[in-house]
Amino acid sequence: MNIELRQWYFGDEEALINLYNNYDRSFYNGFPDPGTCSESTANLDIRKYVDMLYDKCGYARAVVLDGMVVGHVQIAKRNDIFDANCDFEIILLPEACNKGVGTWVLKEITDYAFNGPLNFECLFVTFFEKNNAAARMCEKAGLEFAGYEDGYFTLNGEPCKRAVYGIKRPMRESLNTGVELKPWAARDIVNLAHLYETVDKRFDDLADPLEEAKWWYAKSNDDEPSTEYLQERMIYKMREYVDSWNVNERAGGDIYRAIVNDGKIVGLISVCPKYGKYSLDCTLGYMMMPEYCGKGIATKAVHLMVDEVFSTRAELHRVSAWVYAPNEASKRVLQKNGFRLEGVLKEAVMCESEPVDYLVYGLIRKDFYNAAPNQTKMEF
Repeated sequence: MNIELRQWYFGDEEALINLYNNYDRSFYNGFPDPGTCSESTANLDIRKYVDMLYDKCGYARAVVLDGMVVGHVQIAKRNDIFDANCDFEIILLPEACNKGVGTWVLKEITDYAFNGPLNFECLFVTFFEKNNAAARMCEKAGLEFAGYEDGYFTLNGEPCKRAVYGIKRPMRESLNTGVELKPWAARDIVNLAHLYETVDKRFDDLADPLEEAKWWYAKSNDDEPSTEYLQERMIYKMREYVDSWNVNERAGGDIYRAIVNDGKIVGLISVCPKYGKYSLDCTLGYMMMPEYCGKGIATKAVHLMVDEVFSTRAELHRVSAWVYAPNEASKRVLQKNGFRLEGVLKEAVMCESEPVDYLVYGLIRKDFYNAAPNQTKMEF
């Protein structure tokens, strides 16, 4: 038995119509009718139909068994708060059922959803609960029962619940048991929200997403926003942050990384190039969860970030950092990494209701590498 997934081709219109007329609707009954594909319009119709089934955030293929088209499979972005999950849908002819075809396809698509360019976080499968074969398929592929879909559904005129099975993308194991940096992903949004809520805000002028949410709520409502509303708005704001960071970095702009210690996200670090025709500079920023401060983690994270910047951005010759004068911990982190105090802006910022000095630190490329020629052996 040879199973494969391939693109739908011109000339597949008969196979598509046969599939629509004969597939088992107890798994999925939302497969749109492809209509009649005449010989003169077949090429256009098949392309329009398949393009309609999924968009650029999805993936669709014909299921081929021993050279014959026996099914259709697709995944598409699931519109939810994290906007990083997908729905799996499969349509099979009766002669392809109970042969392990569905299980094989589900495993292949799951691997593509998690490790391919779409980079989804969770995959869900929904089907009528009486479809025991679909339940076995999901369990064999490693999916777990997640509950029932909201709404009223019928199968052959009788009420019938729709079961939901799901699987999360496995955590990628890290060989680094100490401090490392990683790009922010959708699965990190809750950690990012917790970081913004707990970070020491005395020494930073971070935007406060919760205060922003309260302000917007007050414009249209007389009462106070609920805790649930604020949590939801916080998640939305963190998702916006992560999306914008990734877009900006791909365009050669700001770099944002999660600071990870022994597999746990404990902080955030960023480098933002200064815009200007002749600029060679960028600004470094970082923040840590309070319980992880004073452990050398920020020092190592700064070293890793500066090394990444100088290794990947040839146009940057220096890194700057601006520090509130009372922030002794941050000054030590920079000094240990070779940053030098280059200037003092007298009483330039407010800290705990008092004007304080703003300190400007800098590190140029040649000083960084001259101080630490063998980056891999540095100890912190």
